[in-house]
This record gives sequence, structure tokens and C-alpha cells, in this order.
Amino acid sequence: MSRLALPLALGLLVARAYGKVIHRDDEDEDEENHDQDNSPWREQMVIAHAILCALGFLLFIPAGVLWTRWSRTFTKRWFLGHWILQGGFAGLTIAVGFGLGVASVSKSGHKHFTDTHHKLGLALVILYLVQCCLGCIVHYVRPAVVSHRASALKPLQTSGAFGSAILLHPSAQGRGLQNYAHVLLGLLTLGLAFWQVRLGYHQQWEDSGDEDWDLNEGDTIDIVWDIWVVVVPLAYGIGLWLLPRQFRQEAEARKAEALLVQRPARYSVLRDQEREEQDMAELAERPRPSPPQA
Repeated sequence: MSRLALPLALGLLVARAYGKVIHRDDEDEDEENHDQDNSPWREQMVIAHAILCALGFLLFIPAGVLWTRWSRTFTKRWFLGHWILQGGFAGLTIAVGFGLGVASVSKSGHKHFTDTHHKLGLALVILYLVQCCLGCIVHYVRPAVVSHRASALKPLQTSGAFGSAILLHPSAQGRGLQNYAHVLLGLLTLGLAFWQVRLGYHQQWEDSGDEDWDLNEGDTIDIVWDIWVVVVPLAYGIGLWLLPRQFRQEAEARKAEALLVQRPARYSVLRDQEREEQDMAELAERPRPSPPQA
């Protein structure tokens, strides 16, 4: 999580640096609000916000999801690519884009989080942070190896990079509820992100009051969105055909890990037997003391 601190801090610094509104006299407040609301600098901030957030939520996050779905059965380094796309590129662009969005609202003199787009944007950032935390738990905190006869609903002692924890282990595939929650929350976040981007380039552009920003149905950005909202789910759905292969690989890995857990105890017994036999042989080879002579 410390690796996410840099992009988040950068986004907050951007929001704080550009979000300060100059204090005005009461009689000039409305006029200056209107000027700032349509200032070229604010327009550039809004455009940058739209581009960065669209890249983060509709390019890097889907890329991370599809990379994981397609590559994890072919390479053991799939998590590195997943982390770089989701925690690196997506985290940086989302943090800076969100900061610019907050700053542009502050510069316009309007209140924060008063419409659907603003509220949903905040919710998506929170979901993204929760998803990152959940992903770390799923990857680094794993259930201990147990016999296949163990109860499927038995709480298991787990250990990992973040210490020990008690997690519910409900599935025969060796997954806890946190694994399923991570997948479902990720798909929910991605679906909301598609809706959020469409709200942004339609609702916010139209509410800006600038005729140059108006987007009509059939424009290039609308066509791109329509294609992308079909391509991403379709690619993910095709990747689900790799699930049987993934389950087989995971089952083989669990069997191998179980053998490694049992092997030291078995070898320990053999070593004890070997030591005992060696000691008996040494005793047999020692010269016996001759009886005392009268």
C-alpha cells in the first residue's frame, strides 16, 4: 500500500494547489464566479481531468483485469503485470485526474459532490482503494495447507507478508470469500466506471455552458465508448474459458505444497531411524573390555 501513497499524495497536492479560490467582495462574487467558471485555465483542468480519469478507469483498469484473466494460466509473473497496470498506471492517472476534478470545481466556486457525476467519482475512488487493499490481502495472505478431508467451512490459520489472520475457507478450490469479493468488486467498479465516463462527457460538458464543448450522439467519443463497452466484457467473457485450466493448475500446486508440508516430518523419522542404526553399529564395533585377570 505504501507504493500507492505517491500517486494519491500527488493528486491531493494538485487539488490543494489549484483548488484555492481567491476571496472576493460580496458585490463582485457572482460576476467573478461566472468568469472563473468559463476561464481557459479551468477548461484545461477539466479536459485534463477527463482524459486522465478515462485512461485510468477505462484503459489501465480493464487492461489489468484482462491481463490477469488471460495470462495467469501461462506465466507465474502475471501478478507483476496486474500490479503495474492497476496500482501503478491506473493509480497515478486516477489520483491526478481526481485531484484536477476537485480543483476545477473549487476554482469555479461551486460546491463539491452535489451531482451524480461528482458523487459517483468519489465513490469510484473509494472503491478503487478498497479493491487495492483487498487485492493485497488475497495475494499475500493465503490459507494454510490442510488435508482434503478438512471441513470446507473450517476457519484456517493463514500467514503471509502481512502477518497471520483467520480467514474463512469455503471452497474446494482453495479460495476464501475474500477472493470472490475481490473479483465481484472489481467487475462492479469497472461497470460503474463506464457509466461515470459517459456521465462526464455528456452531463458535465452540457452543464458547462460552453457551446464548443457540446457532444451530440454519433460523435467520435460516443462511438469509441459504444465499441469499448462491448469489447471489454466480451474479452473478459472469452477469458473465462481458461478457468478449467486455471483450476487444474491450482489443484496441482496445492498437492505439491501439501507434499512439501508432509515431507519434513517423514524425513525426520527416517533420520532418527538412521541415527539409531548408526549408533548401534558403532557400539557393536567398539572393542569390548577384557575381563580382569586373577
